[in-house]
Amino acid sequence: MYEVPARLEARRLARGVAAGLGFFLAAVLLAAQSASPAAAGEAALKAAEWRAAVADFQLALKADPAQPRLWASLGVAQAALGRYAAAAAADRRALRLYPRLRAARVNLALAEFKRGRYAAAAAAFERYRRDFSRADFRATLLEANCELNLVQYARAIALATRLLPAARDNPLLDYILGVAYFSQANAAAGAPWLRRLAGHVSDPQARTLLADAHGRLAMLLLKNGHTAAALRHFRQAEALDPNNYDTNFYLGYLHRQRGEWKAAEIHLRRAMALSPRAAGPRYQLGLLELTLGHPHRALPLLRAAVRLQPGNVTAHVQLAQLYFRLHRPRRGAREQARVQRLLARQHASSSPAPLRPHHP
Repeated sequence: MYEVPARLEARRLARGVAAGLGFFLAAVLLAAQSASPAAAGEAALKAAEWRAAVADFQLALKADPAQPRLWASLGVAQAALGRYAAAAAADRRALRLYPRLRAARVNLALAEFKRGRYAAAAAAFERYRRDFSRADFRATLLEANCELNLVQYARAIALATRLLPAARDNPLLDYILGVAYFSQANAAAGAPWLRRLAGHVSDPQARTLLADAHGRLAMLLLKNGHTAAALRHFRQAEALDPNNYDTNFYLGYLHRQRGEWKAAEIHLRRAMALSPRAAGPRYQLGLLELTLGHPHRALPLLRAAVRLQPGNVTAHVQLAQLYFRLHRPRRGAREQARVQRLLARQHASSSPAPLRPHHP
C-alpha cells in the first residue's frame, strides 16, 4: 500500500511473502506553481503515473537537490516501478538532509525488504520503532517478517507475539507465527496459526501467504529427508498458487526422483516458462531426457544450463560425459578442462590465505 502526498488512499502493489507491504510517501504537496517540475511530479504521483513522476522529480532535484521531501517522493515513484535499489538510494538522500523524515525511514526499510536485504531492513525497522514508536503495529509486524526471512525464528516469534491479542485477524501475523513455530519443530504451536491463515483463504493476500507457508514447510521437510511429506506440502502450495516457480521446480525435481516422468516434465517445463533465465529446470529436464534414453534431446538443455549457470560443476560434468557418449571427444575434453578449472578455483577460494612473513 502506498500512502501518498495529501494522504491519498493506499494501493496494494506488493506480492508473495511481502504481500500487503507498502511505501509511505513523506512529502506533502509543495506550495509551488503548478507549472514547476516539483508540482508536476506531485500531480503525476497522485495520478499513479510513476514514470512521469520520476522524470519530474529528477528534474526538480537537479535544480535544487537540497529538498528531502522531493527525494522521498522520488523514492516512492521508483519503488512503484519496482526499482527498489533506486528507491533506497533516494530515501537515503532524503535522510541525509532530514534524518527524522518518518516516511523516508520506513520507505527505506521496505525497499531493503523488497531487495531481499532482510538484515538491513530489520535494522531499519528497529531504528524506526526506537526513534518514533516502539508500539508501531505495522513496523513491528514487518520487522518480524524480516527476522523470519533471516531464519531468526525466536526473534520473529517474540516480535509477533507483542502484537497479540489485538491483531488476531491479521494474515501476515498468522503466517509469521505458523511458519516460525513449525521451523522450530514445534508443530503443536504452529498448526493453530496456519489453520487460522487457511480460514482467510478467500483473501488473495492470505492465499498467497498460505501457499508460501506450505512451500517453506516442504523445503524444511525436504532438507530433513522427509520427501513424501515434502511432496504433499508442495502439492498444497501448488493448489493455492499454481504459478510459483519454486513450487513447480521442486515438484518436477521430486517427481523425477520418484520416476514419475510425465509429471516431472510438466512441472519442470512450467518452471522454465515462469523463470526463463533459471538454469535449474533445464538441468533437471536434461537429466530426465538422459534417463529416458534421449541424449540428443538432453544436449541443448544441458548446454543451456551451463550457459545460464557457468559455475555449476555438476552440470559441466554431465555435459562432458554426454559429449563423449555422443562421440564428440573434443567437446568432451573441453568440458572436462572447464570442470578442472572450476574445481581449482573452488579449492583456491576455500584454502586459508598464506601467512605473511613477520618483520620485526
